[in-house]
Amino acid sequence: MQLIATPASLCRKQTPLLVLITALFFTASARAQTTNLALDGTASQSSMAFGGDASAAIDGDTGGVYTAGSVTHTDDLVDSWWQVDLGAAYALETLRIFNRSDCCGARLSNFHISVQQASVEVFGEDFFLGTGSVPQGGMLEISLPADTSGDVVWIGFYGLNNDGNGYLSLAEFEVIGDDGDQFTRGDADEDGVFNISDAIYSLAALFVIGTTQPSCLDSADVNDDGVFDVLDPTLALESLFFAGSPPPPAPAPPVCGLDPTTDSLDCAASICP
Repeated sequence: MQLIATPASLCRKQTPLLVLITALFFTASARAQTTNLALDGTASQSSMAFGGDASAAIDGDTGGVYTAGSVTHTDDLVDSWWQVDLGAAYALETLRIFNRSDCCGARLSNFHISVQQASVEVFGEDFFLGTGSVPQGGMLEISLPADTSGDVVWIGFYGLNNDGNGYLSLAEFEVIGDDGDQFTRGDADEDGVFNISDAIYSLAALFVIGTTQPSCLDSADVNDDGVFDVLDPTLALESLFFAGSPPPPAPAPPVCGLDPTTDSLDCAASICP
């Protein structure tokens, strides 16, 4: 290893830049922290049999032994399904599906996974169609595309499973994502509504001395370019009053969620109701 002495004067010149780089690094690291969002969600399923409630898949127990009371169970019907409603749109990264471990592993097969936002599928994929299954006592991990944002995750059979019945059982279903501060794009004045007052407030914040700045710059960044400037209230007015103009990017009104893109802007706290 070769060590090179650096003049003190050069270090002093670089210090502000190094401080900025360090700040940005830790900001990005903080934004990248993830958690199992399903634990705070609401689970439901197409039917229930043998006491296998839908909530058993979001209780944090991946054990998979049915008699332990932590495995879901639908009735033997076609197109059985299970879902978790996260309560708001989040930036999602990974899904983990745990199969029961005591028996019947082949049942978790021939299914579709769907990530939805405001009832629209933003990601969907089929697994084990006609053959194979999630291993008994095993886990299927699904890496979602970058910038996937959703509020509901759904799993359902195509008719019956590869075992020839409609029983859908899950030991656990984890939804890994960012649980950071949530906002509605365009709601600059944070009153819960996207309207002309947001554009007026943004213009005042930009050009009227003494106006309080938005506490959530992400919400004021209407075009999601990572900068709060005059383009944002301009595009807000276009979206509100010019037919054919696109709505603000996600999380677009009235959706409340996380910023699916990484930039230097942030919110002091969640501003969603």
